[in-house]
Amino acid sequence: MNFAAFRVDLLCRHDTIFLSSITSVDYNSINYDNYDKEAIDQFLKRRNKFYSSSKTSRQLIKEISFFEEYAFYCGDGMPKTQKGKYIDQLVDDENISKLNNMLKSFNCETQAYGVAGLEMLEKRDYQLPNDTKKLINHIRQRNSEIVICSGCLSGLIEKIYTKK
Repeated sequence: MNFAAFRVDLLCRHDTIFLSSITSVDYNSINYDNYDKEAIDQFLKRRNKFYSSSKTSRQLIKEISFFEEYAFYCGDGMPKTQKGKYIDQLVDDENISKLNNMLKSFNCETQAYGVAGLEMLEKRDYQLPNDTKKLINHIRQRNSEIVICSGCLSGLIEKIYTKK
């Protein structure tokens, strides 16, 4: 019997799978990925233009397969998470570069942290560039389901943005 846990990540549009990635949660050496090179190249070209980035197919696979949970507070007593502390530090340091790079990630949880950090800066009267605002609005409107922690409940899948 094999009790190893695996993660399956897919990039789809309508009913067509353009990229699949299977990784072992327990063994880093066990991984498999497959993608339609032509479709992914076209996707990357459009996405890189929109996000003002230069991401590659390798980065795409790495970032969508990266497990991250979105939570600023988690657990009994709601202490600040390590990632929540990290975002607070980026905001305190006004590290716009790292927060903007988070917006450009393929990982939706990473994008959500970037949005949160940049919106925290904006509340401190920091003027965000229009390109940054455009990405934040896009991410909020897309409103992807992400993995979150809510109190002691970990691994929940939810949309985090409410319609304005």
